[in-house]
Amino acid sequence: MIRRRKITILSFQIMFILFALPILLLYFAYRQTTPLIVNTYLIAGVGFLGCALLLETVAHEKIPVRKTNFSQQKCASAMITPQARKLSEALTRKGIKNKLEDYDGYKHVDISIPWAKLNIEIDGSHHLLNSEQLFSDLERDYFSYNHGKSTIRIPNDFVDFNVEELADSIAKVARERYYRNFQNSRTYRKTRRIY
Repeated sequence: MIRRRKITILSFQIMFILFALPILLLYFAYRQTTPLIVNTYLIAGVGFLGCALLLETVAHEKIPVRKTNFSQQKCASAMITPQARKLSEALTRKGIKNKLEDYDGYKHVDISIPWAKLNIEIDGSHHLLNSEQLFSDLERDYFSYNHGKSTIRIPNDFVDFNVEELADSIAKVARERYYRNFQNSRTYRKTRRIY
């Protein structure tokens, strides 16, 4: 799908350049005779070249432009699953501050622990059985990884039957990640002072 999008964008770029070239040639051919009329040729030609350049930036985007579903954004609380709410409450009881349905710039995360740079996704069985959904989840996790966040994926059933043990494990992981990130930032600051 990404390749098809790049080919479509490339064909539009070629079309805009082919529109721009004759218009700019007309400008250079007639610029001495009627400058007022010919200036519109210059504006049109530069406009078409500008459109071709703008399409160049869109062609190499790794993340396509999102289709926003406003009905979902109006009521984010309606999208919270009972398992996500249950795990969030268990984490809060363990002293782990978290956010439900946090938006990270690309997607909504079921549970986010920002201070530990940790995302938790609670998935149904279709996330593992549907290949398109599995690929989409990989892309979402890759986006988070590129922004310094790790993602833990947990099945719904596991949350239903083992929520307290799961909350203990996630609390330990979150605290360890925070401690490691803190130590790495202190080490970086110390070495930076030396130089």
